[in-house]
Amino acid sequence: MSRTSRFERVRTEFETRGLIRRTHPEPIETGPLNGVGERLREALPAVGPLFALFGRYVASRTDCLTLRDCRELDRVRIAVEPTPMVRVGNLLARSIGVPLDEHFRSFDGPGRANLLHQWHTAELVDGTRVTVKLIRPEVSALLDSDLELLPALEDLDLGFADVPSLIEDFVTWLDRQLDLESEVAGLKRLAAEVGAFDAFRVPTVVDDLCSREVAVRHRVGGTRLGDLIGRGDNHRPILARHVCQAWLQQTLIEGTCPEGPLADHLEALTDETFAITGGLFTTLDPEARRHLSDAVIATARHDPDRACEAMLAECTKLDGAADPRQVRSELRQAETFRSGGWTDRYSGRHLADGFFIYWRLLTRMGYRPRSHAVALIRGFSQIEAAARMLAPETDVMADAIDDFRVVSAAVSVRKLIGPRSLIRAVEELAPVIGE
Repeated sequence: MSRTSRFERVRTEFETRGLIRRTHPEPIETGPLNGVGERLREALPAVGPLFALFGRYVASRTDCLTLRDCRELDRVRIAVEPTPMVRVGNLLARSIGVPLDEHFRSFDGPGRANLLHQWHTAELVDGTRVTVKLIRPEVSALLDSDLELLPALEDLDLGFADVPSLIEDFVTWLDRQLDLESEVAGLKRLAAEVGAFDAFRVPTVVDDLCSREVAVRHRVGGTRLGDLIGRGDNHRPILARHVCQAWLQQTLIEGTCPEGPLADHLEALTDETFAITGGLFTTLDPEARRHLSDAVIATARHDPDRACEAMLAECTKLDGAADPRQVRSELRQAETFRSGGWTDRYSGRHLADGFFIYWRLLTRMGYRPRSHAVALIRGFSQIEAAARMLAPETDVMADAIDDFRVVSAAVSVRKLIGPRSLIRAVEELAPVIGE
C-alpha cells in the first residue's frame, strides 16, 4: 500500500469515529462511544502500533486532556512478539563488540517486551545477576513505515489541545526512549543524589556493556509496580504514600525528575523502599524546582492565586493568550467549584485533580508548559494514578504532599542553620507545618 493510501486510511478511520475537526456542521454517527478518550482508544491501535504508542503517551498529558480521557487512553494495549534470541544475540554482539560468552555466564529469554524495548535476565561471568534492556531491532522498520504518517493526527479534535505540539512532544519523547545511553546517564545522576536514608534505591549499571541500544544493570530483586497494579494488589497505602512522597522529594528538592513510564521502572522492595530501574529523567534547575514546588504546595493549600503565579512562571505565553488576571480569575472559579463538597479525599475526587485542572485551564487559555514542567506533569500523573490503584480508599498524594512540606521546610532550615541542628529543627517544625 502506498504512503498516500495509508495516510488516507488513517484519516478515514478518524473521520468515521468523529475525531477530525470538520468545516461543515453535518452530524457524524460515532456509535456507542461518546467520549474522545474512548473513541481514540478504539481508533489508534486500529491504524498502527506507533499510533497506539502515541495514545499511551497522551495518556500522561493531563494538562491537555481530561482525566477520564487520559485513563481511557492508558488502557491502550500494544501486542508484540518478543524479538527472537538469534536477533538479540546479534544485536548484543554488535553492541558489545565481542562474543557474548566473554561477558555472560547465562542469558535468559525475554522476560517481557513492549513496542520499543525488551528485557532479559542474565548472569555475568563473575556471577553478578543483571537485567539487560535493549532497543528492539524491529523498531527501525516501524519508524520507517509509520513515522511519516503522524501528520494524519494533526486535525484530531481534542478540544482545546494543541495537537501539532502534542505530536512534536511525542516525537521528542520517542527519540529519548530510543537512547539508552541517556537512561544510563540518568540512573548514574540519580544514584549520586540519593542518600543512604532515602526511600529510593538505584541499581548499579555495568558501564562496559551499555550503549545507545543496550543498558545493563544489577538486579534489585523487587516487584515491578506495574505487576502489583496488574494483579489487583490494591491494599498497599503505605507503599503508595512513600512512593508519592519520595518522588516529590526527588523531583522538587534534589532536581532529577523520574518521568516514566514509571509503572515499568519502579520496583517495590518493601512497603517503604523501592528501586528506580530506568526510564526517562529530566533535570530541573533551582528556579524551576522553586516554581513547581510552589505550584504543588499552593494547590494543596487551595491557594489558586499563588498556584497561578508559580505555574505561569513555567509556561510559554502563546499568541492570543489570555491576560494573567483573567487566568487567575478562572483558577479562582475552578477552586470554588472544586471546594464545593465533591473534593473530599474519600469521595473519589483527589487533591491532584485540582492540580491537573489548573494546568488544563492554563493550556486552554493560551499558555504552554515548558519541557521540564511537562516532565513534572507526566511524572506526577503517573505516580498519582499508580497510588490510586494501590490505595483506592484514600487520597495518598494529599498525604504525601503533607510529608513533602515537612521535608521541604527542613531542607530550607538546614541551609540556614547547618546539618547539626537539622533534627531538632524538624522536630520543632513538624507539628506546626502539619496543622
